[in-house]
Amino acid sequence: MNFKNNKGYTLIGLIIGMAIFSIIASGMLELFIASNRIYQNTIHQAEVIPIINTTLSLISEELKFSTITNLSGNKKKIDYTYNVYENIGAQMKLTEEPRCIYFDDSTKKIVFTRNAVVANIINSQNIQNVSFEQVGTTKNYIVRILFNSSGKDDDITITSNIMTGGI
Repeated sequence: MNFKNNKGYTLIGLIIGMAIFSIIASGMLELFIASNRIYQNTIHQAEVIPIINTTLSLISEELKFSTITNLSGNKKKIDYTYNVYENIGAQMKLTEEPRCIYFDDSTKKIVFTRNAVVANIINSQNIQNVSFEQVGTTKNYIVRILFNSSGKDDDITITSNIMTGGI
């Protein structure tokens, strides 16, 4: 028998080719999984960061002309008096309005109240925690606000300091 003229693939050649293909395919699969994870994290950040920015803007506007009356022990609530100056004739009259901002753990909503009546609610389903704390002991409070959000593969923590109108 003459085997020299047979053309084709040997079994060893096929096994080596399949091994090389398997290595390349598994590398491409890992690359696809990693890029999908990055995409999901980016989507999560795109959902959370605008909510946090809006909330910080509202809280900053509220506290800018306010006097802090209480920062709750669990750091979920801040009570303050909003100082409104009104022109009455030739005099300026200060009106103090009690207000409150708190984070409701059960509904994941940030609630703003005025005179014990809900004035604004920010739906923050993607935010797991919001906490308020006083920084320093100066005449003016500096309120540190900490937002935590957990996505599938990432955690976002944003901290902001806001100076209030004073005590």
